[in-house]
Amino acid sequence: MSDFSRDDLENILKKLISKRSVEVNKIKGSMDNTQDLTSFLSDCQKKILHLERAIQHYQQFLREWTLYSTGERVEDDEPAKRTTWTIHNDIITIAIRRPNSKYATTIRFPALLAREILTFIFSFIEENKVIKRSDILGEFEKEIIQQTTYNSNSSGQVIYALILVLLKEGVLQASKNNKREYILKEKKEIFL
Repeated sequence: MSDFSRDDLENILKKLISKRSVEVNKIKGSMDNTQDLTSFLSDCQKKILHLERAIQHYQQFLREWTLYSTGERVEDDEPAKRTTWTIHNDIITIAIRRPNSKYATTIRFPALLAREILTFIFSFIEENKVIKRSDILGEFEKEIIQQTTYNSNSSGQVIYALILVLLKEGVLQASKNNKREYILKEKKEIFL
């Protein structure tokens, strides 16, 4: 990445925009020579949409590359900041927004299960000073499979989402020694 200058990257963007203009002009010139106008217009719209998306993705890449190359951190890099949660009818819904997207991954499971996991986390950290997601999953994988629609391949998503909520709410924080280990920041019951 460091071999590219900002000017090089902007030139690529200019070429994409130029390519779009050439394609639009070709479409306008070809309209007189077509028999099936409906399919032709549909093909044209697809080409233009494809080029528009390529330009948008490249513009986003250019912005992110600029931030990366200057050493600035993108705010949405931290999943805990992109996480929201709610409890309704004793079901916890956790939404983790995808970076640079309006879409989110949603995890749902019983609030009672979350309380049990939180109690386990508190006692485990009290005994061992730190906890890993694998410690929690090892203890609760069967319950997650029994009480939710998640299977053995996806049950870890419940623990991951729950950890993100606990990080966001200031219950846990990442260990200084290992970012995959968590220590207690403040013992509080948040899933009441």
